[in-house]
Amino acid sequence: MFDTFKEFINPSKNPDLTPAHEFQRRNLSTLWLLGKTGAGKSSFVQAMTGLSSVEVGNGFEPCTMTASSYDFPQDKPILRFLDTRGLGEADYDPKEDIEALGNAGHALVVVMKIDEPEQSAVIAALKL
Repeated sequence: MFDTFKEFINPSKNPDLTPAHEFQRRNLSTLWLLGKTGAGKSSFVQAMTGLSSVEVGNGFEPCTMTASSYDFPQDKPILRFLDTRGLGEADYDPKEDIEALGNAGHALVVVMKIDEPEQSAVIAALKL
C-alpha cells in the first residue's frame, strides 16, 4: 500500500502531477528579507537553509550587491528566501528594488541587530 501511495505522489512516476509541481516551484511562498547592511540577512538564510553557498559579509562591509533567491530544500522546495541588499548603504536608493521585489515576496521578514537602535533606513523602506 505504501508503494502505491509513493507512486501516486511521485512526479517521475505520475506524469499527470508534473505540471502541478512545476507551477508550485514557480510560485513558491517567498520570504523577503529586509534590513540594514550587516544586519544578518544572508546569515539568516544560511542558518535556515544550511547552504554554504550563501555569501555572508564581514561586519558592516556589504556583500549582497543584488537580490538573490534561495529555494529550500533545494531538491523539492517548499519555500523561497529572497535575500536583498542592505538598507543604509552609501549611494543606494532602495525605492526601485522595493518596487520591483515587492510583488515577489509573500511575507516580509525584517532583520535587525538587537544592539543597533538606529533603524530609520528600515522604517523609511517600510513606508514606501
